Amino acid sequence: MSEFTFLKALNCKINPPKHNIIKEVIWHPPTSNWIKCNCDGAASESTGLSSYGGVFRDNQGLFLGGFAKGLGIGNSLVAELSGVMRAIDIAKHRGYTRLWIETDSKLAVLAFKTAALVPWRVRSRWNNCMDYTANIDFLITHI
Repeated sequence: MSEFTFLKALNCKINPPKHNIIKEVIWHPPTSNWIKCNCDGAASESTGLSSYGGVFRDNQGLFLGGFAKGLGIGNSLVAELSGVMRAIDIAKHRGYTRLWIETDSKLAVLAFKTAALVPWRVRSRWNNCMDYTANIDFLITHI
């Protein structure tokens, strides 16, 4: 606190850090016969490393499997999209025909409406995922 008093005495503008907003997030199960995958991706500003992961659950909340992978150097958008694409790949391999993906990335959700948001380096894989999701009951939401 003495630092603030000192800076104020020197007529320095003080911008104390704002408090983080705490928001309660509750997991909602999918309806019967649907599979839900919560996935996420992240990239470190300091190292540039990125990774993604996800968890599959049924309507009872039963754990059906999960995945995680480091991508090396990358950005958060590619990491988020890679998580979504991996979830879709796994769903295809397992024969899931009703898939709900939930992510904290608004851009990943928006990419399903605006393919131009998808970086060229993952565009081919993205198009394959879009083909699969067009032929199943599919939902993607932002949490």
